[in-house]
Amino acid sequence: MKAVVIEKPGSLALHDVRDTKVDDYQALVRTLACSICNGTDMKIVDGTIPFFGPEGYPGLLGHESVGRIVRTGRKVTTFNEGDLVLRAMADVDGYNCCWGGFAEFGTVTDLAALEADGAQPSNRAHHKGQQIIPADADLLEATICITLKEVLSYLRGMQVKAGDSLLVLGYGPVGLSFADLAKVIGMSPVIVAGRRSDGLRQAMKFGADETVHLNSETIDEKVHEVQKDGVDFIVDATGVSWLVEESAKALKPGGKIGLYAVVDSDKKHVDRNAIGAAIANVGPDEASAHDEVMRLWRSGRIQPEKYISHVLPIADMETGFELIRNKQATKVVLNIGG
Repeated sequence: MKAVVIEKPGSLALHDVRDTKVDDYQALVRTLACSICNGTDMKIVDGTIPFFGPEGYPGLLGHESVGRIVRTGRKVTTFNEGDLVLRAMADVDGYNCCWGGFAEFGTVTDLAALEADGAQPSNRAHHKGQQIIPADADLLEATICITLKEVLSYLRGMQVKAGDSLLVLGYGPVGLSFADLAKVIGMSPVIVAGRRSDGLRQAMKFGADETVHLNSETIDEKVHEVQKDGVDFIVDATGVSWLVEESAKALKPGGKIGLYAVVDSDKKHVDRNAIGAAIANVGPDEASAHDEVMRLWRSGRIQPEKYISHVLPIADMETGFELIRNKQATKVVLNIGG
């Protein structure tokens, strides 16, 4: 089968590889589409992701995938042939499984069946976010729902509520998702900070009430102009430590900061002592937000299609990565078999 292989940092290619491994507790999935993650995928390509050393290469890339089940293992009970599923993973001998969504075929693992039998996933490639989506779902939009699930679960973990105020650092797809979903929840005001005027204009289209242009405004002053006592919550979608530390001045007493972004391995981490107890100890749990995101999507309260700026065939994946690197794309979806 064909799959996108990251041989080493900076070396990305579409190769023929062996078929993915499948066992009795797994279902074989024909991958139909997979979007490029502007954060994790780009960091793996650049070799800057902190939990991914030289031993992680070569690997099979991609985790924002959607596909259709073509065969189920004999002990699978959760999935059926024909189901549309998220996050299928290609697990191939000789390659690290960097989630493996940019491959013609992958697998989903039936964790419920394993638990019922008292078995463990062991070395099976698996993820709790391997979940079924509606049969008539738009394939391209479905890939975006993975980010939306992560972000919504993070907001729920921070225990935000309607009427709370939020400052978002950054306006990449994750930052835009925080602004978008915060407004769905009813948070107000939602303020987005960044350096590029075009990014801030886009943030306004995704629901931001106000923006902070870091080239001409300071976060502390601008936020307190908008929200006299400061904001209830801050979420970092940049991984830039000084920006997070500076933003803490805009936090209301008793407020919380969420460190969502993964910090590059060659970058400084936030000085937690400088921020203190304001840091929210939560992480994304996208599986927990699955049903809510599906309902919001079906009702039209979220529109995943507005995140998609480019759709390319899998053979043009290098172009997709360059578009993101050059700030020319919001989300790039690769058509694999849809």
